[in-house]
Amino acid sequence: MALDASSRDTVINAIRFWDRKTIDLDAAVVMSNHVHLVLRLREGTLSQVLKSIKSFTSRRIPHAIGGLWQDENFDHILRTEEDWIAKVDYVRSNPVKSGLSSTPEPYNWLYIFAGTT
Repeated sequence: MALDASSRDTVINAIRFWDRKTIDLDAAVVMSNHVHLVLRLREGTLSQVLKSIKSFTSRRIPHAIGGLWQDENFDHILRTEEDWIAKVDYVRSNPVKSGLSSTPEPYNWLYIFAGTT
């Protein structure tokens, strides 16, 4: 399912809602058919955070009932600063690689924490 602009707004806002509460969000991008996040947990588990985001957005995006989210997630533990930099760069470049933007910055559904390098 491809998300329209309003649906992508809903998803990025749901993700950002938890920033500095249950997660520290370093990077996020909401594409038309997938999402990438680089985050650190403050409390709870990754499953709990993702369940909250998925539950909220599934209720707010009516045309996506039963089809917005896949059951599986692909998570990676970033053990080194180099791994972290590579993942943040990957998130940042995703809209460009997908042909949705010529540079990352104007893409509306990209968030990079100002403290990242």
